[in-house]
This record gives sequence, C-alpha cells and structure tokens, in this order.
Amino acid sequence: MNTLICLFAAAAFAQEPAADLAPATPGDLVAEAPTSTTMWATSNTQLTRTPEEGAAVVGDLNSGDKVQLVLADGDHYRVLKGTLVGWVAAGEMSQVPPVVAVPSLGMAGGISLGGATPLTTGK
Repeated sequence: MNTLICLFAAAAFAQEPAADLAPATPGDLVAEAPTSTTMWATSNTQLTRTPEEGAAVVGDLNSGDKVQLVLADGDHYRVLKGTLVGWVAAGEMSQVPPVVAVPSLGMAGGISLGGATPLTTGK
C-alpha cells in the first residue's frame, strides 16, 4: 500500500508543466535583493522589460513616483514600484525627493479672514 502511494505521488510530481504556461524569462525575475536606496522619478517615463532601446514597456512612472533601486547598470536602473519591476534610464531618476509646493495662507502671520474685518478690543 505504501509503495502504491509513493508511486502515485512520484507520478504526480513528475508531470510536464501545462503547455499554455510560458517559461519565465530573466526580465520577469528579480534575482537581486532590493537595496535600501529609495529613488523618485523626475519626469513621466516608462518602465521596460530590459534596458535595451525599444524594449517592451511593462509600466509607467509619473513624475514624483517613489521606487526602490534594485540594480544600477550603466545608464539604466532596475527599479521596484509596488510589485512591478522594470528598467528606467538613470537620468529619469533622483535620490532627492521632489519638492512639494505649499499653498500660501493669504497674509503675513498665516491667518486669512477672507476679507472680514478683525475684531479689536479698542485698546
């Protein structure tokens, strides 16, 4: 009985993969562990499967998007954005976070009365 179970289990694990499943390509896998370097996109750009010119686009980065650097390779970076991994030109990235404009509060002192006259104590 135990021999039969072992043979059945061995046969189940020895099956060929389904024909409709394409093998993973090196561009689909992240062999390198992500570094702790955080970077930001400096403009709207695309992530590609490989760093070569004309490579398939796998996603988009918007200006200011935060990513993790996986690998620096010449003038291209392999980056991780959420669960998406792709290549981007190094010139499109910065280690400095973007500056966010703070809206003006209207008048010196930081309080705007919207045109109303302030109350005074008469002193």
